[in-house]
Amino acid sequence: MTSVEFINELKTCLEGEVSGTVITDTLRYYESYIRDEVSAGRSEEQVLEELGPARLIAKSIIDAKDGAARKQEEWEEEERKRAEREERERNRRLHADINDKGEFDIKYGRFSFNSWYGKLLLALAALLVVVVIVLAIVAVVMLAWYLLPVIAVIVIVIVLLIVFMNIGRRS
Repeated sequence: MTSVEFINELKTCLEGEVSGTVITDTLRYYESYIRDEVSAGRSEEQVLEELGPARLIAKSIIDAKDGAARKQEEWEEEERKRAEREERERNRRLHADINDKGEFDIKYGRFSFNSWYGKLLLALAALLVVVVIVLAIVAVVMLAWYLLPVIAVIVIVIVLLIVFMNIGRRS
């Protein structure tokens, strides 16, 4: 086999399996390698025998390309899964988005507070807070009203004690 036959067989085996750039680079590399070795004093037959069959070299290149493609696919799959996990995590908590209309949208998971039911829920929550505050104030006032006689008696007792203690000191 001559170097021309070796290069042609290598090209034939690679065509349709790898990109044109890979074929060109590979052929250029092996042509250069064979030329350099022959110019260094070795025979073409020795160099080709050392290289081995062109089909085996082509298979190694194709397998390496397939391995790189698989690694790329695995990386893309991992990135897709990571993005999905982040999206699920983001949707589990309170967050803000810009909706389709370009408006600010507050969400908890998929629940949007900008929807009619979200606004209704916020109004009911605000009403509940107001009711609780009013009830607390009413409870304090009622408690003070019912305790007013007790507080009045305690104040009168304290005033009387002070008055009698001062009278006892003067005498």
